[in-house]
Amino acid sequence: MAAVSAVASLSGCGHASRSSVRPATPPAYSVHRVKAAFAAAGLPLTVAGRAGGFVDLSSRSYVATVGGDFMVTVEVLPPAMSGGEFFSYRSADSFVNVRNVSVRFDPVSSSAAQVRVAVARLRRG
Repeated sequence: MAAVSAVASLSGCGHASRSSVRPATPPAYSVHRVKAAFAAAGLPLTVAGRAGGFVDLSSRSYVATVGGDFMVTVEVLPPAMSGGEFFSYRSADSFVNVRNVSVRFDPVSSSAAQVRVAVARLRRG
């Protein structure tokens, strides 16, 4: 009978410790990984600027003609700043935030499908 109560008390301790375990936070994306995901989707990015741990990437220059495409901008934030809120000055902009990456693009532009593919690649891997 003593063996049964010892097993029961041990299993009770194990249960309590499992409930206090937090799920692991996914690692932040590196600039290299972000650039690779967008390049694989057919939308290569170049570094537009670096400051204070932030890295700004962009697809190409803004085209101001009718029917032109808007620049896609991607900001890779420091790992500790994942999931912030972002604001737009143009109502047509769309934002997608994935971990420490913020993507701004025009959802009706010719590159919108490529942006969605790149973001899906990031989320998968």
